[in-house]
Amino acid sequence: SAVLFEAGAGSAPASALAWAPNADASPSGSAETVAAARGSEVEMYRVALWNFNNSNAEGGDDAYGDRRSLDVTAPRGSNASAPSRLCATLSHPGPVLDLDWNMVGTTLATSAADGVVRVWAANMQTGEWEARAQLVGE
Repeated sequence: SAVLFEAGAGSAPASALAWAPNADASPSGSAETVAAARGSEVEMYRVALWNFNNSNAEGGDDAYGDRRSLDVTAPRGSNASAPSRLCATLSHPGPVLDLDWNMVGTTLATSAADGVVRVWAANMQTGEWEARAQLVGE
């Protein structure tokens, strides 16, 4: 298994985690995009896996276990040397509270403590993730 991310001393634990629907999967179906909210950033990972194991699920900090690390395992028979890679970081002015994908995995909505919901999508020409819209509460 490999570690998708691991928070060091003073690093923010994951406050939300969402798998994108597999819109652009490889033909073998072994690649996924995962968004992890950590503090005021959302980290986007491309992951070559199917199985995950939160080894700290029992006896963690809260009812959901210790969300400071997530172990991922590549499929059997896979020769992937790097099961995951960080492909983008989306910054917010305050802690990210929640996130969710659209039905096809091409757009991500994030909500932060500043009261703003941001809608993100990848630029089709550059591949860079960009904020496409903001919804501000009153």
